[in-house]
Amino acid sequence: MSFDLGFTAFRKTLETADRDSQIAYFIKYLETEFDYVMMTDRFDEGLVVLTKLLRWKTDDIAYIRKMSRSVGDDTDKGETDRDENQISETTWQLLEHHNVVDIRIYEHFSKKFDNLLINFISIGELKSKLEELKHLQSDLIKLCLDGSRIAKSKLGTKFHPLSDSGRNIPICRFMTLGDIFISKTLSAMQDKNFSKEYIEKKKTEKRIL
Repeated sequence: MSFDLGFTAFRKTLETADRDSQIAYFIKYLETEFDYVMMTDRFDEGLVVLTKLLRWKTDDIAYIRKMSRSVGDDTDKGETDRDENQISETTWQLLEHHNVVDIRIYEHFSKKFDNLLINFISIGELKSKLEELKHLQSDLIKLCLDGSRIAKSKLGTKFHPLSDSGRNIPICRFMTLGDIFISKTLSAMQDKNFSKEYIEKKKTEKRIL
């Protein structure tokens, strides 16, 4: 996570070689770059808060959890209800040693998220919105997926494919697209906006105006 966020390059711009100071400066930098940070292990809670920040409806954040398509997965379980693999104390210490920057970033923004929940939304409203989201997700699965059929990915993962009716529903097709495909599509759209032709077109439009 810290690598993707640019920590390796960022620390080279600092005069201090102290790791704790580097991490502290980096977290301050991230605070200036991101107005809102969601936690993966509390994703639904983060989405609910996002609806309040952007004045969206719960319908706007409904999604099909990727693993809910996998055969044998209990779609009623949340992120924190799934079985977790046991990690030995030795392995955990190694992970802490090699991922100290990631852990510090996570702890900082996790605490900030806790404070945001306390001050921004009531427990009752949060529970109500989470329940509403859960029902919407269940409806989407029934609308889009064929629970009676099993397909197999190139990696061998078994999953429930789109139903015949779901294939004709744009939102169903979109929600079952792969992460890489979506990333490449968005990247292509951004590249187009920064192409020489696009920039020249905007310059011409500006001169006309």
